[in-house]
Amino acid sequence: MSQTEVTVTRLQQSRKARIAMAKHILSTVEKIRNKKSISISNIYIPFNPISGKEFSGANMIMLMLESIRKGYHDNRWLTREQIEHVQKSQPNLEIDTEHLGPGVKVLRPEEIPYVSLRDGTRKVLSENEYTTLCQRRKAGDAIPQIYYAILFTPYTVYNAANIKGFPDKNEIKPLLLLSDIQKFVSQFVACSGIRVTYMNRNDSHYSELDDTIYISASKMIARNEDYSFTTLLLREFYHASMAGSRECRLVPEYNMNGSIYSMKDADTDLFTVLASAYIGIPQQFHDVAWHFALFKTEAMPEDLEFFFQQASAAGKMLTVMHQFNMGEQPNVPWFSNKNQWDIIYKRQEYAATISIMKDLLKYSYHYFASKPDTQDKAQHIKKVILDGDFDDMKIELFDISHILHNNSTMQWDDGQKRLAQKMLSLWYYLNNNKEIYSGMGIHRQRDTSNEASETVKNPDNAQQRIRMR
Repeated sequence: MSQTEVTVTRLQQSRKARIAMAKHILSTVEKIRNKKSISISNIYIPFNPISGKEFSGANMIMLMLESIRKGYHDNRWLTREQIEHVQKSQPNLEIDTEHLGPGVKVLRPEEIPYVSLRDGTRKVLSENEYTTLCQRRKAGDAIPQIYYAILFTPYTVYNAANIKGFPDKNEIKPLLLLSDIQKFVSQFVACSGIRVTYMNRNDSHYSELDDTIYISASKMIARNEDYSFTTLLLREFYHASMAGSRECRLVPEYNMNGSIYSMKDADTDLFTVLASAYIGIPQQFHDVAWHFALFKTEAMPEDLEFFFQQASAAGKMLTVMHQFNMGEQPNVPWFSNKNQWDIIYKRQEYAATISIMKDLLKYSYHYFASKPDTQDKAQHIKKVILDGDFDDMKIELFDISHILHNNSTMQWDDGQKRLAQKMLSLWYYLNNNKEIYSGMGIHRQRDTSNEASETVKNPDNAQQRIRMR
């Protein structure tokens, strides 16, 4: 068999291995979904205790899903050879290697250099051939274009919890409070360099046009009461990570059995569910909207290959979040430098919160300006919007919320009630998170932006602009 034939065979085997793993991931998801109830939280990143390396990409996704399906709380995964090595080096452990049971197949990546021949075939370069070509290129000689391919070879790993006699894992992952989880996710997204702003609507989305995550102000204000803010923020972070300025990955649509079926959110679901499990957000697995639940036997091989790429992308972003959690610089070029993380987080929280405060004050300005007996209050709110600092706006929120609740001369309506509740909730939130906002915006600075000035000069235009948000 020629070297070219060997190359073709290896490429085919690598493709089959990727397709097989994609099918395995999908079948594992289906098995988990078929269970009546399975609550997941606090899933560790899987790693090999012998090499000390953490699994990544689609391998990480596969092993985390398998841990969820089988209820593993041990994140150590080893090959049979490594288990036998531990047994030989520590015979007193009496490790049973004969009854390991079924393992999980993962893929070992290998980068190979090759050149394209004139007949259209590809020739894999040996180590000597590759070195020689590189030396010739440095010397200025004209050489063929060198390409690189990643080949995957399957191998089997076993969870340490299934290995009889293997040392128990002593490490216990502490449960985080809801407030700690919310703060971690907010810090992570802010430090990624992705801008977050809050809006007075209930939906949340990422806009690639201005590279900004727009998230509900109501969810932000109530983020220490439930987990919905965190899961929304994680989901939109993943959308932002796939933008052209970052990972730049396009998602095609598929036509299966006569119906259009989009796979664009399959990797988003994988990331959101497993990232939530990693940081300890309790959730019912079968309630999660898996967009690829029906993407099973009908899928063509090329579709499964694409799904493998999606799983790998989700795993990459999980690794980024894990590196941030460990205090390491994430291994992607677009993530901000770790030396700036603290100030980036505080600045983003401050700017986003100022935006909410001003929006609420603008709404209240229009409300009071429309009443003949509250014109003085409207003018005071106008002054706070234009000249007030952070503390002035916070005090004004508290004052307005009480007026809206207690002033019996005003006609009570649902809009007034919701505005008052938002203001009071935001005031309580700011008081409970003083460490974030202390030292920010201490000095009075007049807001000379066009939007702030136009708000009080032309209320109708300002109100329309707020609604457009």
